[in-house]
Amino acid sequence: TNATLTANGAANYTWLPMGVNGNSISVSPAVTTTYTLIGNNGSCADTVLAVVTVNPNPTATMSGLNVSYCTNNPADTLIGIPVGGIFSGAGVNGNIFNPSQIAGASATVTYTYTDVNGCVAVDSQTTSMNGSAVITVNPALSTICNSSSAVITASGATNYSWAPSTGLNTTSGAQVIATPSMNTTYTVIGTDVNGCSGQTTSEVVIAPNLVLNLTASNDSICINTSTTLSVTGGTNYTWSPATFLNSTSGASVIATPTSNITYTVIATNASGCSGTANIPVTVLAPPVVNATSDTVCAGQFATLTASGAANYQWSNNAIGNTISVNPSSTTTYSVVGMNGTCADTAFATVVVNPLPNISVVSSGSFICNGGTVQLDANGANAYSWTPSTGLSSTNSSSVIATLTSSATYTVSGIDTNGCANTQSIPVNVGLPVIITTASTDTTICEGLSATLTVNGNYNFTWTPSTGLSSSTGNTVTASPTSNTTYTITGTDANGCSAQITIGVRVNPIPVVTATSSSNTLCAYTSATLSAFGAVNYSWTPSIGLSSSTGN
Repeated sequence: TNATLTANGAANYTWLPMGVNGNSISVSPAVTTTYTLIGNNGSCADTVLAVVTVNPNPTATMSGLNVSYCTNNPADTLIGIPVGGIFSGAGVNGNIFNPSQIAGASATVTYTYTDVNGCVAVDSQTTSMNGSAVITVNPALSTICNSSSAVITASGATNYSWAPSTGLNTTSGAQVIATPSMNTTYTVIGTDVNGCSGQTTSEVVIAPNLVLNLTASNDSICINTSTTLSVTGGTNYTWSPATFLNSTSGASVIATPTSNITYTVIATNASGCSGTANIPVTVLAPPVVNATSDTVCAGQFATLTASGAANYQWSNNAIGNTISVNPSSTTTYSVVGMNGTCADTAFATVVVNPLPNISVVSSGSFICNGGTVQLDANGANAYSWTPSTGLSSTNSSSVIATLTSSATYTVSGIDTNGCANTQSIPVNVGLPVIITTASTDTTICEGLSATLTVNGNYNFTWTPSTGLSSSTGNTVTASPTSNTTYTITGTDANGCSAQITIGVRVNPIPVVTATSSSNTLCAYTSATLSAFGAVNYSWTPSIGLSSSTGN
């Protein structure tokens, strides 16, 4: 076995005589051996010795197991004699060896001994065993009728014992006759020349009258057609009545009746058991099948209905008297109606009218806010427009849309077949043009000017241009000679516009006259000066005047 040597106390280790490095090594010497360990921390070293003592293995022996046993006899056991060890292997329970737990002709039993040093010795011997008797019966299952008997034969041994005895003619021997009154399972135990035994069972089942399975290829047929009647569950069969049968015996016959009839079959088997079964055959008159057609628009489902039969199979594999179909073009469907096996065929046509090809055009794809556009639809006979917002009409082929925001109109057109289709058209509406003025209506004197300003990121045009420094731009200088109202038109990049007005009032220059009560004055005398033609007056120079204002 292996021994593990472990060193500590240094950084590096060398083991001699192997020259192996490491603090732990595994060795397996054959005899006691001393190993030298050199440990060092850099250039500093120390040496110690480690001894591995090798103990010799013990020896183990046993005897008395060369014996024959029957494998199925739990009483055949052997108690181990050796002390200090145990048996091991198949068939062993502690120190007891039980050959009955071993399959086959022989087994090897091992004895294991462990000494005080923990060393192990192993010895083994072989025990031969005879197999258990393998008993077979024929038949293993017998089915008999009431009051009948079954012969059961056993093999595989020399002597036999049967149980229970109920219904048996004997309880010993290789062959017995069983006549039970109820289902019974018999057990037979057989012993061979080695004294080894085995057992098996044979079941005898009391069968009731035969249970027949009677079927017809069709239990409902049309006049002048046939059906095959088949039966299982017996050996010999007799059919009645013979009317319209191709045969009155056999497991299968062909019946061609012209009216409803019930056939009876009597069956027997080799055990003498019998049974009876009946099967009715219904004779049907053939159906007269009709089918309705339909007319739809493309994309719609059509309903087809058949009548006159019990069951229906359509050419599109649909089942039932009423089906829903959605053909892409005019299509004729066939339907087979059946009463049992009787059938008739009818046809139904689905006429598929195409959808009208609706088109819609606009007088313009873009309008200014609050503007109008004409929408014209064609391709149908009647029209319906949605949404109704801003439309002059919702059911004309031509409508006028007046919009303050973009919209998409959808027109639905219906043709003379009642088929409808739709078409949509968008109408884009520009943002409203909003002009504000930085100037209000103003008044100037004749010969003077006023600065007029409007706000907005538009192209502006001023009319009339009379007295203006410019007819375009946000700001102009107005010098009219008479009262004038200017109209300012602002136009955005889409050509949409709005207008605002500013008025300029022009007052005429007053004609001022002045008079004096005296044109010549003596020193320290005064004269009255009077002014006419204005509202407010200012006199200059003010020297000698009683006031520089007033008339």
